Formats: sequence, structure tokens, C-alpha cells
Amino acid sequence: MILLVVLALAAGQSEPPTQTGDRIGTATMLSDRSIRYKLRSVECDGTIAEGEFVVRPKEMRYKSMLAELGAIKPGESKVVLAAPTTPCPVR
Repeated sequence: MILLVVLALAAGQSEPPTQTGDRIGTATMLSDRSIRYKLRSVECDGTIAEGEFVVRPKEMRYKSMLAELGAIKPGESKVVLAAPTTPCPVR
């Protein structure tokens, strides 16, 4: 199950946009070896994308996501960094 919430910020309360390499959340390996991701980023227009999802070992994407995390054991968490992105346009 994927849960994704997108929130628009009120004027005057904006945060800087997420940049390549910024910390955007955590990945935790659960006791059944599933991986729970909790992520949050800010788009160029100030929109916040926030969500939580679990990737189970039987899913096709599991092996590639596990490879990206590297060594992780049940109960451990790792920081998730933002992937390379196109910089926000200068206004």
C-alpha cells in the first residue's frame, strides 16, 4: 500500500526546495524484512510531498531498493537522500 499526501503551503510559510543529496526521510527494515519508507520533500513551487509506504520482499522492486540501501538488518534504519534533480528555475 502506498500513502502519499501532498500539501500546499500557505503564502509566506515556504521552505526551501529539496536539493540533490538532501535528507528526505528514512528507510527501516521490519522484522519480516519488508522495508518501510517515510519520506518528505519540497517542490520548487513550495508544495510538500510527504508519504509512507512499505516494500515487501516479494515485490519486483524490492531487490533494487535493497541494493540502493546497502547492508541493512531487521530493526535498523537508514537515511534516504534525494536523488539527482533538476534545479529549480531562477525567478
